[in-house]
Amino acid sequence: TIVDDPKLYEMLKRKLQYMVYNFNPANFESLDLENIKNEMERSRKEKNEGLHISTGLLIVESPTKAKTIARMFGTPARRSIAGIPIYETVIIDGNNVHILDVIATKGHITDLTTENIGYYGVEIKNEEKYPYYSPLYKCMSCKRVFSQEVDKCPYCGSTLISSSMSTINAIRKIAMEVDKVYIATDPDVEGEKIAFDVAVNVSAYNPNIYRVKYHEVTKKGILEALANPTKIDLNLVKSQIVRRVEDRWVGFELSKILQLKFSSRNYGAGRVQTPVLGWITKRTEEYKKNMCYVASIKIGNYTHKIFLENKDVKIDKVVVKKIEEKDDVILPLPPYTTDTLLIDAYNLYKLPAEKVMKIAQELFESGLITYHRTDSIHVSTKGIEVAKEYLDKKGLIRNFIPRSWGNEGTHEAIRPTRPIDVDELKKEIEDNPQAYFIKFTWAHFALYDMIFKRFLASQMKEAIGKYTKYQIKVLDNVSEITVLTSIKGGFSEILKPRVYTIPEGEIQVNPVITKGSRVKLYTYAEVIKEMKDKNIGRPSTYAKIIQTLIRHGYIVQSKKKYALIATKKGMNVYNYLNSKFSSLVSENTTAELLEKMDMIAGGKTDADNVLSEILGQIKSLVTSLNSEQQI
Repeated sequence: TIVDDPKLYEMLKRKLQYMVYNFNPANFESLDLENIKNEMERSRKEKNEGLHISTGLLIVESPTKAKTIARMFGTPARRSIAGIPIYETVIIDGNNVHILDVIATKGHITDLTTENIGYYGVEIKNEEKYPYYSPLYKCMSCKRVFSQEVDKCPYCGSTLISSSMSTINAIRKIAMEVDKVYIATDPDVEGEKIAFDVAVNVSAYNPNIYRVKYHEVTKKGILEALANPTKIDLNLVKSQIVRRVEDRWVGFELSKILQLKFSSRNYGAGRVQTPVLGWITKRTEEYKKNMCYVASIKIGNYTHKIFLENKDVKIDKVVVKKIEEKDDVILPLPPYTTDTLLIDAYNLYKLPAEKVMKIAQELFESGLITYHRTDSIHVSTKGIEVAKEYLDKKGLIRNFIPRSWGNEGTHEAIRPTRPIDVDELKKEIEDNPQAYFIKFTWAHFALYDMIFKRFLASQMKEAIGKYTKYQIKVLDNVSEITVLTSIKGGFSEILKPRVYTIPEGEIQVNPVITKGSRVKLYTYAEVIKEMKDKNIGRPSTYAKIIQTLIRHGYIVQSKKKYALIATKKGMNVYNYLNSKFSSLVSENTTAELLEKMDMIAGGKTDADNVLSEILGQIKSLVTSLNSEQQI
């Protein structure tokens, strides 16, 4: 390329880097043309002699991901089988040519059956446990999903019902047409169970089945996955089965007891939900016991709060005195994990956990971020190169300090897959509206911007911050605060923490006095942090647990303060479960069970033994309760 306009060339380069795998232009004057000529001749000769063409079926979870992957390698052909779309694309990787059909399962294709088999879908013979799984059925009217074949929807009565067998049959048909089947469901426990179900349903039609995993939907990620196929991890599958069976046993048994106790079908319970409901219940009770008036006083850009017994107290001034200042080195934070992403998205934008996970899923499926269900802060060499390239092009390479943030594991931290910031992303979408298959909203851009800046900061030098301690006197109330009042250099050139400007002396104020409490209610962010700290949640469940409690009517969200409040119904349910089943639904028992499931996933304990323990706990408590006739 002959460059006479650097700006146009940068635009061309960015576009080609997105379209062409491993595109990395070099200055022409630095090239050894003779060596390049020889390499080209050698490569052509090898390709002519050793070109390997294969056909394959690539199975993913999401239709968006299927379209994104297919389009990465050119314009795909499209066909459908019984209404199920399939995209055909050609992937060239050296001497290997993959002619791939790409299809989506749309999530799980089976679930533990709700038919009258054994103990809630699990047959028990001589201490052996046999869970029965059924295809999934979806009502096209009310959109509810169930795992029992029926003539009409059990929820709304509609006869418009679709089945996951349509997807299974389409996969079977294509599997007979190709050399290999690649199962590329998400790289977590849920994805492994979906991969297992697909393999079970397809193996009779094509035994050449391979599990492929990638943590970013990019050309490089897909090519590396196809070049390194593995087997399905049966330990992960067993862990997910135990989790599902435990959910069913505990959930159905406790729900049945609650429905009898409170004479209503609109009750449900689960082992993990109950301690979370307990936190919110106890905090709500404390909040109510400590009601008072709260004066919010604006001092510069800092809000100072004091508690009052009487609303009619006159506050027209405060006295602010600077006590000390000191400079300190501020290290950048590691990149986001699921819990820290959910916490910051709530604190910054008041986005609830469920919405954040949906947006993150779409960003992942569009190839913009790495997998978003992770508790790892590790950054790969690929990630470090993304940061280096961006800082270099922005003239900030002097601040670059590569950090891997811990040991390499199964997962990586949440990070961008390409060195483009949110403004560049917006420009890319503006220039090519068809580049992505999702509809971007302000929340998509806000979340991407958060992930991008936090990641870039994690690969930059430390900053120098000034912390200032103030004494604030309001009426007879004297308190001290320490806040960040300035920051410069290092990562602050990309990600600037909030700094405060607080005037000194006697300040005239006009406080806002409202009804409140000395005890704060839980927010979404705080509940997620509790789940993480107390080890009773996982990246894939944080959002679901809170949403389930809201759906049951056990908690509500305050529209004004975005706080979570236990309802009377929720308090009654928690107090009852805690009094009768504390050993089954306590924090400690729940955390211990989740640790055992992790041990199953790691092949360190037997799944059947864990199920036997769970069954014994449930049976003894339920039997004891029934014998006392206390329901």
